[in-house]
Amino acid sequence: MSESTRQRTVREEGERWEEYVTEYLRRELVKRGFSVYRERNLPQVLRERLLCKVGSLWGAVDLEEIGDTKPLFGDVDIVIAKGNQPIAIVSCKLSLHNRLTETLFWSIVYHRAGIRFILVTPDKGHSGRSEWGSPNRPNKNRRLARRFLCGVYVKNHPAFCPPTVETKFGDIVKPLTDLPEDIQKWALQSEALSS
Repeated sequence: MSESTRQRTVREEGERWEEYVTEYLRRELVKRGFSVYRERNLPQVLRERLLCKVGSLWGAVDLEEIGDTKPLFGDVDIVIAKGNQPIAIVSCKLSLHNRLTETLFWSIVYHRAGIRFILVTPDKGHSGRSEWGSPNRPNKNRRLARRFLCGVYVKNHPAFCPPTVETKFGDIVKPLTDLPEDIQKWALQSEALSS
């Protein structure tokens, strides 16, 4: 079955957003001593470290018994690392469009493995309005993000977001420009814990 034109367009737009976020993070973080990888270019040592941390969480299920021993590695678009230590996993989504639950599931998995998980989005919105409500009138998406994500970082970039969408920042929802400082802070916290 071939990919429909709409599916191909959505996939290509998602790829462009992921590339935009990757390049932004590289510009801001490489000079601070971090590495930024797309999942498909992840060095083997980092891939194994992530799979090892996540693999230990599937211990409640006898994988041999169910015949599914292949490693499971989900919703990883970008990995930010310091040396061989993953600092954060970034999930890039153009819009939530009923896909927030996937992100929340993986955030729980990676959080239990000791890795911060964040969402980066242009907030394409829904019916011309932000998908995130506001800090003082949070919608379900914001309330769920508060409980399960380490951050939602937004850039209302005109190439990806309609001009009518205006994201209300505050609490868990922050401008993308805040992410490099948060990464720096998290890396320092990780170093302090491992000392």
